[in-house]
This record gives sequence, structure tokens and C-alpha cells, in this order.
Amino acid sequence: MASLFFKMRIADIIIDRFHVARAYRRCADLVRRQELKFLKQKLSKKEYAQIKGAMWPFRKSLEQLTDEEWELLQRLFTYSPKLKEAYILREELTQSFERKYNPKGAKCAIRAWCKRVRLQEISQFDREGCWGFPSIPNRGVDSFLSTIETWLEQIANYFEVSPSGVSPDARVDRLERLTSSFVEGFNNRVKVLKRRCYGIFDVDRLFQRLTLDIHGSEIFNT
Repeated sequence: MASLFFKMRIADIIIDRFHVARAYRRCADLVRRQELKFLKQKLSKKEYAQIKGAMWPFRKSLEQLTDEEWELLQRLFTYSPKLKEAYILREELTQSFERKYNPKGAKCAIRAWCKRVRLQEISQFDREGCWGFPSIPNRGVDSFLSTIETWLEQIANYFEVSPSGVSPDARVDRLERLTSSFVEGFNNRVKVLKRRCYGIFDVDRLFQRLTLDIHGSEIFNT
């Protein structure tokens, strides 16, 4: 598959935003795990109890947080400024993908973000192996920052607004920015269901369970 990827020079290759987000969110979550492990040893039991349950709030965006979750994160960030920086950097990169950049502007923004990460010396983004990207022959698994820099052109193609060969003066609408996040999430849901339904050999019954999992709340709330 990797050899095929490098031979497809005519097509516009796009690295899916979902895979980029999964990679940098994994790095931020690694910072959280390591910082909490350190804080558990450093803080008293009473102090540590005040920041327990921070995993899910930390994984949310600012817009998704309740007042209680925001207060919990504020307490956590007071003990760990590094974790606060990781959270801010994660959200900044997410916002970059929401902005109306063209590919050139997107590359500038992403390069500036990588520079800020290195200045903050948050090593998890620069050391942790980054999976889910096309492999390069004769190379091991790169860090997230190295991967971003290697595939920046393909990542920036996500921001393209006109098809190949169309001049800016004759710009036409392209398909809206799409991501495979729904498909990936749905596939994971099906995998979980298959484990839960181990031993069910009736295909119709399996699809009934899948329908119930997906539309159950709609069915029973009406």
C-alpha cells in the first residue's frame, strides 16, 4: 500500500484530518497521564482528591465543558502548568483545522504551531511514536512533530478550495471539507457490538442489535 501511495502522483493526496487529530490528542493525553502520575506522588491525598476525575473534562473542548468541569481543570492546571500548555496547544491545532485557510496559510499556521510546541518543550509531541500515517520505507515510527513536517503538503491539501488544474481566477466550489471520523467511530461501535454479541449466529438478530444501539434513544424517547 505504501508503494502505491508514492506512485499516485496525479491524484491530490489528502491526509485525513481525523488521523491527525487522533495523533495529537494522543500526545496531549500522554502528557495528562504522566503529569497526574507525578502529581499523585507529589501532592497530599487531600490535594490530589481535588483533581480526581479530570480525564474526561481534559479531553473536551472549552465549548463542551460545564462550569464544574472547567473549575476542575483550573485546579488541575494550577498544579500542572505544563498540562495547561498541552491543553491549549491541542485546542489551538483543532481550531486551525476549523479556520478558512488555503493550503499555503494552513502550512504557515501548522509550522508556527510546531515551533510553539518545541519552545514549550513538551517532549511528548516530539518523542511519542505517531501511528496511523503511511509508512516511509526504511524508516521507523516518527514522532508526531516529525510526522506532521513529513506529510505537511498532504495535510494542507485538506484546506484546498479548488480542484487541481483550476486557476484561482476560475475558482469553483469543491466538495466541503470531509473527514472519516464518523466512519471510524461507526466501525468501532460495530467492533464493540460484535464482541458483545459473541455467540449470536443469526445475522438478522445482529443487525437488530446494531439498529437498537444506533437508534435506541430515538425509539424509546418518542
